Amino acid sequence: MNFISLDFETANWYRKSACSIGMVKVENGIIVDQFYSLIKPTPYWFHSINQKIHGLSEEQCSEAPTFGELWPSLENWLQNQVVVAHNVSFERSVLNHLFEEYQISASISEYLCSLYLSKVAYPGLNSYKLPNVYNAVFNKEFNGHHHALDDAKASAEIVIEIVKNWNPPTFNGMIGALYEESVKSRTNPKREVKFSSLTPDPGFESNDTFKGKNFVFTGELSSFTKEEAAQFVINNGGNASDNVTKSTTTVVIGHYSAKYGRDHKSNKILRAEELIRQGQNIAFINESGFIEMTKI
Repeated sequence: MNFISLDFETANWYRKSACSIGMVKVENGIIVDQFYSLIKPTPYWFHSINQKIHGLSEEQCSEAPTFGELWPSLENWLQNQVVVAHNVSFERSVLNHLFEEYQISASISEYLCSLYLSKVAYPGLNSYKLPNVYNAVFNKEFNGHHHALDDAKASAEIVIEIVKNWNPPTFNGMIGALYEESVKSRTNPKREVKFSSLTPDPGFESNDTFKGKNFVFTGELSSFTKEEAAQFVINNGGNASDNVTKSTTTVVIGHYSAKYGRDHKSNKILRAEELIRQGQNIAFINESGFIEMTKI
């Protein structure tokens, strides 16, 4: 019953581009303090979709501190604390990217997810998005979605309520709520993230740039990982695949190390060329071309 509830909003599709932070401190099951600040994001630009979600702009954040400048005020809140968030993997990823960007050495005691706790405590809801869970738990509307402090407070209140009325489920019931994959798959040390397992982050909508397109990435990308690029495509209504298939529409070609030579073609490129010869319409673009597509 002692934890920090955290929420970030981001300016663009880089996880390090936090543009606002909201935190709520809970002690002995009671909210005792709160913190909110705008952040000048890195990199400093706002994607139209992110801006549509949270309503923040470059102008609003132009005079805000960077996360590095803000960290002395945040350290006592987060250092060695239990951090709670709704879909906490997002907040954890943002924090890790920010710690790396600003060379901050910090330790979080534990991460807990109010979304998955809600799945365990309230099985059978039609949706586990934050407003839906809040409405189901408290029987009242939650209108502050995508304001960092309001979201952090709502997440904290949900967790407090769950803990107060905790009725431990069976082990199988809990696993069924938390995971769709088998234990063997989740604990495999050689496991790699498959693009087919990625799901859209909350709050995004399909758009014509990506809708109906199926992307494959080959080679190394400089500005982001292939998983981050695939997540962006999926967030915006497209699909990303691990291999070139008859549904592939776009192959994004990164760079290869010098040992392969300038004219090296990966198996994915060769397969795409084979399908093109068979009449399939597949576009080849480089990393710069893909970045241009993201400026929706």
